[in-house]
Amino acid sequence: MSNVGMVSFSRTAQDLMKLRQVSEKEQASFARILENAESTRPKQAKETLRSLSLEDRHLLEKVHFGSALQSSLETPDQIDSLSDEGAYNLLVQPHGYVDVNGDGITNVGKGKTLIFPPSDSPQAVKDAWDAATEGLSPLQKATQELKMHIRLFGIVHDDVPTPKAPRGVSGYREAIGNQLLFLERNRGRIPSDIYFRDRDFLSRFLSALSEGIE
Repeated sequence: MSNVGMVSFSRTAQDLMKLRQVSEKEQASFARILENAESTRPKQAKETLRSLSLEDRHLLEKVHFGSALQSSLETPDQIDSLSDEGAYNLLVQPHGYVDVNGDGITNVGKGKTLIFPPSDSPQAVKDAWDAATEGLSPLQKATQELKMHIRLFGIVHDDVPTPKAPRGVSGYREAIGNQLLFLERNRGRIPSDIYFRDRDFLSRFLSALSEGIE
């Protein structure tokens, strides 16, 4: 964690902002925006975005670059075109995004992303994921998040209901255990480097989950 004023940036947020070349001065400005928007609800997010200076809105585009690449906050009409969820997620830390409507797809600006673990998953699952991905670069971690999301939810389409996330820590243990069994049953059809890489990562995640508290 890194504190800027009253805001504590997560390690992931720090890594992403560094990757996106957000300066310390810009981080301080972003922290001020977050602090002022702390009580903003999704339904109020567009109003909050409209109240910001153009310079602040450009900073939000920079901070969330990648997830919100399709966004443009130049005019009120462009802000109004965002969903409540997309607008709200521009006012949180990068990668602290929330799937407000629970459809398995998280809107950030006009961009769409898949988040793992889901924002409403138990803290013990999030802690286990952080332990399993410790030492990975932001790109490596994002790749594992995408792979894990697809393993548990499949390919998400706008018109297809998303499967429910596992229930509790025990549900995640069972789901990851099933993924390890799938790997073993299909070992002969999987390239050895991919098999060992996936087996080692899933085993590390399962081990971290086994230390979690329901």
